[in-house]
Order: sequence, then C-alpha cells, then structure tokens
Amino acid sequence: CCTDNQTVNCCKLKVKVVEGRHFTSEDPIGKSDLFVKVFLSKSNQVQKTQTIQDNHNPVWNTQFLFNVQLEDDTMYFDVFD
Repeated sequence: CCTDNQTVNCCKLKVKVVEGRHFTSEDPIGKSDLFVKVFLSKSNQVQKTQTIQDNHNPVWNTQFLFNVQLEDDTMYFDVFD
C-alpha cells in the first residue's frame, strides 16, 4: 500500500498517542502496566506503544504512521493492562 507505484487514493496518517490519566488497576495487587494498541480495521494495520510499568497516569508520547487507502476505514484505540 502507498508505494511509489500505488499513490492513487493513498495517503499517510500520523497518529500520536500522548498520555492516559486516572486509570484504575485490573491487577489484584494494584499495579498497572498499561499499553495502547492502535488498530486500523479494514487495512488490518496494528501498532503498539511501549508498556509503562506500575503507573495509573502513563505518558507514551509515541507516534505511528499508517498507510490509508480506504475512506471508510475505522481506527480503534484500545488500552490494555
């Protein structure tokens, strides 16, 4: 997708995951090891932040670049502990 030969209806989308605030822990001992998965559904592209250990207010400050061809594609952001 989005190679030099296939530039019609294709673009790059830059996404930045900055931070999360006030997460509650799913861990029985109260620790949160949080990361974010960013998923573009129809083109099936997935990116993942680093895991921030033992923090309820993580700062990722991470950028991702996605190749986008479909106007009706959907992007999801899921936070995991």
